[in-house]
Amino acid sequence: MNLSKPDTPIMIMQTDSRRAEELALQEKADLVMTLEPGPDYRSRNAVIEPAYHINYLLIAPPEHPLRRKKNVRLQDVITYPLILWAKGSYSRYVVEHALHQQGLLSKLEVIAETDNSAFTASCVRAGIGIGIIAGHAKGPLCEGLMSRPLDALLGRPRIVFVWRKGAVISPLVLELAATIRESAF
Repeated sequence: MNLSKPDTPIMIMQTDSRRAEELALQEKADLVMTLEPGPDYRSRNAVIEPAYHINYLLIAPPEHPLRRKKNVRLQDVITYPLILWAKGSYSRYVVEHALHQQGLLSKLEVIAETDNSAFTASCVRAGIGIGIIAGHAKGPLCEGLMSRPLDALLGRPRIVFVWRKGAVISPLVLELAATIRESAF
């Protein structure tokens, strides 16, 4: 599809789910993406549409002792200081719930909290601890780091689009969203 150039630049944002809804409702962005909010998410004014799946990944420095483990278990992960999402985020809940289910939550030592995977990867590179991120093992966030998928332990998160209910979305933005869905890892 060959779409015409817009009169004004389109604004594309990726953020946490609370901010994503705010941006969509205030129409401060044409296309807003976020990790899918948890099952308790409710909004009368926003619409969530699936974009693509990613993975929960354990990341660590390349020479970390966990690199020798083919299958990493949560028991292995909690023996090290962790960098996780901030309390109250759905991804943090996913990790804590999985640890709780295995009776391991009391052993969790969180050394740093971030609000995105890029910050977590930077903390790991700085030697602060090991981290759990949402991303792709072959993506740029994992470059130079050891990564292990945690899908079997935590499930697979999904990136979603957030729109204002009833919003008229331009053909260019709809085409861009379709391209993002089709070309995701």
